[in-house]
Amino acid sequence: MPVKADSSSAGVSVLSKVNPLTQLSHIMQGAEANILRASMQMVPNIVLLAHDGFIAKNEVDLPSLQEHVAQITGHCVTFTQFQL
Repeated sequence: MPVKADSSSAGVSVLSKVNPLTQLSHIMQGAEANILRASMQMVPNIVLLAHDGFIAKNEVDLPSLQEHVAQITGHCVTFTQFQL
């Protein structure tokens, strides 16, 4: 039986024979990875990548970051920041 391969947002093939929830998980991980990569292009002082975000040494210009991420990835995301 042929298995169709689709591309996730990270450019990784996702086999269509896999459970749909597993496929969704891979697609979401790819989107998150692309968002973090775009963030790293704009924020030079990131010290730690974390699930759904990152830690930076200094305050980040969030409106500019959100615009940059949208331009690079096509995803509209909202970042929040707080001091540790």
